[in-house]
Amino acid sequence: MSADHETGLARLDAAVRGLDALDERPVDQHPPVFDEIHHAMREVLAGAHDA
Repeated sequence: MSADHETGLARLDAAVRGLDALDERPVDQHPPVFDEIHHAMREVLAGAHDA
């Protein structure tokens, strides 16, 4: 993820950077990456509600 697309939330940015690895993986390996990113995003957003 380039600096101009970062959210400023380190955990979220780290999760989204996982998308960068998709180019190197076969398409059938993409869904688990999406699941991991989705899980991380939900955790970050849930934490934002508590903050």
